[in-house]
Amino acid sequence: INPLLALLANLPDAASIEITRVGLSALLPLIGWRGSSLESHAIHISSMACMLSLMNGAYPIMTKHGGKILTEVILLLDRSDKDTAYLSETNSDFSCGSDNHTAANVTVKVALYCGAVSLIVCGESAEAVIQHVKSTNLQKPIERCREICELSNKIRP
Repeated sequence: INPLLALLANLPDAASIEITRVGLSALLPLIGWRGSSLESHAIHISSMACMLSLMNGAYPIMTKHGGKILTEVILLLDRSDKDTAYLSETNSDFSCGSDNHTAANVTVKVALYCGAVSLIVCGESAEAVIQHVKSTNLQKPIERCREICELSNKIRP
């Protein structure tokens, strides 16, 4: 799919709009998938990898979709943080170094990267989500937004 999305970047906006519409309608629910199993983490990671390709291929019109994308990414990070805290306390199979723990950490790393890329590609619509989260008193989501912003500054061309 990546070569096709690279070609998409050179097509007229009409093609980008249609591919983006279909891509977002497929990927956003997968990023929002609830669960903390290995399979759920695989779904999250692969859907965010596809989202990164979609943002790259359809970048001319992504400014309209940053709010939706970054909202799902931040919600995924929040669910992952809460699941990790709960499972660390209640499940002996979730010890540091276990497959589930490693998968949760990889999901968080990919989500942070996906959020940083969406901040760069989508601009103001994604920035509005960051500002909204920062206006709340939710410490962990605010910390995740800070991490996304820092990573965005590191990878910004």
